[in-house]
Parts: sequence; structure tokens; C-alpha cells
Amino acid sequence: MNKSIVAGVMALALLGPSSVYAQRADADDNGAQSPQAQPQPRQTEQKRFRFGRDDMKAFADARIAGLKAGLKLTQDQEKNWPPVEQALRDIMQKRMDQRLAKRDRQKPEDAIQAIKERAEQLEERGGSLKKLADAAEPLYQSLNEAQKRRLVAMLKAGDEGLGRVAKRRGGGRG
Repeated sequence: MNKSIVAGVMALALLGPSSVYAQRADADDNGAQSPQAQPQPRQTEQKRFRFGRDDMKAFADARIAGLKAGLKLTQDQEKNWPPVEQALRDIMQKRMDQRLAKRDRQKPEDAIQAIKERAEQLEERGGSLKKLADAAEPLYQSLNEAQKRRLVAMLKAGDEGLGRVAKRRGGGRG
């Protein structure tokens, strides 16, 4: 059970959607809109920043490095890190590929086809999470209680949706 929770929490933290929101041009320094604000043009009419593969990879690298640094692994624990890092990188690579492919293809017109596509994605993600759980188990077992608490806290801070998972795990108020 712990293995599943750890794998899920780690994956969610590292795969949680990252979005960049642009401030409206008509907002003042405090972020409030002026009363005369004009409606924003549709997204198709305005240029939007879109993360490319290099951007996604840079954020993934930073999240992995931050997770490792926050755990403050001992030399013995360091030996268990490479398989975890590789599993995380594999998951992130698949997510990048999925996001970029989704961006470039049209939505399925058929609801059943959309469900089937989603099911395939979830099956693939489930397999990746299993690999992550298997890779992370030796590392997790070697962590002391303080490191386990930091892991939960870092994962909560890294993704808003993790609060519920970390709370069930006993990681605080979420």
C-alpha cells in the first residue's frame, strides 16, 4: 500500500500540470482590472506562449533535482536514487510526448473514441507508475521519518492537487 501511495504521490508531484498565465494588459499593479477594461480577444486571436519540448524538459529536470536536493540523501541512499530518477524521467518523457501530441491533433468527434483514447493513456500511465513504484521502493524504505515527511511536504508544495493524497498519508493539513 505504501508503495502505491509513494509512487502515486511522486508521479503526481512531478507530472502535475504546469501552466503559465499571462497577466492582462489592462490590469494595474495590484492585479485589479480597470473599469474600462476591454474584453480580451479569443485565444485564437492572441499570441499565447506555449511550452515546447525544451521548456518541458527544463521544468522536469528542475523538479527532479529539487526533489533529490530536498531529500538530502545519504551516501547509502544515493545508491538507490538512479533507478528512481530514470523512472521519473521516463514518465515525464511520456507525458511530454502525450501533451505535444494532444496539442497537435484534433479532438475526437466520437465520444466513445475519446473514452478509448483516455483509457489507453491511463493504462500506459498505470504501467509507468508500477515501474516507478518498483524503482522507488528500496529508496523509500531507506528514508528516515524526517525525509519521508519532507518528501510529502515537497510533493504537496509542488502540486496543488497533492494536498488530498498527502493528507491521507498523514502529511499534514493539506
